[in-house]
Amino acid sequence: SENDIKSFDVVIMLAGISNDPFGNLSYEEVYNPTRLYAIKIAKICKKLGVRYIFPSSCSVYGDGADGSQLNENSPTNPLTPYSLNKLQIEQDLSDLADESFSPIALRLATVFGISPRIRFDLVINMLCGLALTTNKVTLNSNGKAWRPHLHIDDACESFKCCIDWEPTSNS
Repeated sequence: SENDIKSFDVVIMLAGISNDPFGNLSYEEVYNPTRLYAIKIAKICKKLGVRYIFPSSCSVYGDGADGSQLNENSPTNPLTPYSLNKLQIEQDLSDLADESFSPIALRLATVFGISPRIRFDLVINMLCGLALTTNKVTLNSNGKAWRPHLHIDDACESFKCCIDWEPTSNS
């Protein structure tokens, strides 16, 4: 509600659904509520003049199958419901943007690092966990996979840069 947001300068939309299988639930049942509440909160932020930061995902680019390096100018090619959802929210935010409201979408890599609810299904956390517990680094694949990673401290630094950014008419 507006009352929950009005005392803040910035909202970082950390609530979301991960890229995990959901059994018999459809894509729409899982991800449509995420899209709806992300935009509902963005609209409140716009009305109140609160900056809005959306941690999206570099997975919106797909796999770069041709081996080329991808960047923010590369075409998007979401391959999963998760990455499609992130891209849809980015597009919705773009539609909301105007001279007075500049939401920021950060296409982050897979974030890793120590946390109270650490996910050991993420490759870097799994490798570190196995190294600490078995004194071995064990790959459970052919070792040819490539995946971008971002340490949580670096993700937080990017949030701080966005919070400190002062938009200008030329931005």
